[in-house]
Amino acid sequence: MHYEVDFTNRTRDNGYSFSVSGGIGYIDNSIFLSRPINDSFAKVKVDELEGVRVYYYNNEVDRTGKNGELIIPNMRSFHDNNISIESKDIPINYNIPLLTQYISPPYRSGAVVKFDVTKAQGITGTVYMLDKGIEVPLESTLMLIQVKDKLIEGLIGRDGEFYLENVPNGKYAAKIIYRGKECNFDIIIPDSTEVLVDLGKIICEAGK
Repeated sequence: MHYEVDFTNRTRDNGYSFSVSGGIGYIDNSIFLSRPINDSFAKVKVDELEGVRVYYYNNEVDRTGKNGELIIPNMRSFHDNNISIESKDIPINYNIPLLTQYISPPYRSGAVVKFDVTKAQGITGTVYMLDKGIEVPLESTLMLIQVKDKLIEGLIGRDGEFYLENVPNGKYAAKIIYRGKECNFDIIIPDSTEVLVDLGKIICEAGK
């Protein structure tokens, strides 16, 4: 938005004027305010990362806000518009498959440009099966975790040590089958910015 205030000094009275110019738009289920929109526009989304520099034809537009979004109001319709992000602003524990995109929006219309950076995070710990009161370290098997509609496999090595990767924080149902015995339990992934998260010792009971 552009704001302008004017003050006029006259002999008998003073005058003030206030004007606002800008644009209002709707895209991706949200309303936004911006500078005047004369042609097309784009909503750039970089996951939910704040402070990532966004470029339009290699010229810096601004940085993404708290929700990882930025509006570019001056796109050229029916042309390949070059939009890119600054790799140096992405944390080192994120994967960046694409830094530049080209979009060609229609006239007086908008486009959503998503840079799908993904957080890379390892999760470790040890897991034991409680069988008739005895803690047995699990080895050379898999831990199966149900994350929404996706089944994630975690490898269990020697002495119950396991490794998972890129599991979002939350509480999930997990299952292990070891030597014909099955145990079901809940695994809790904390919300952490660490590259490697240690969950410590987990015990699941055979037959549950």
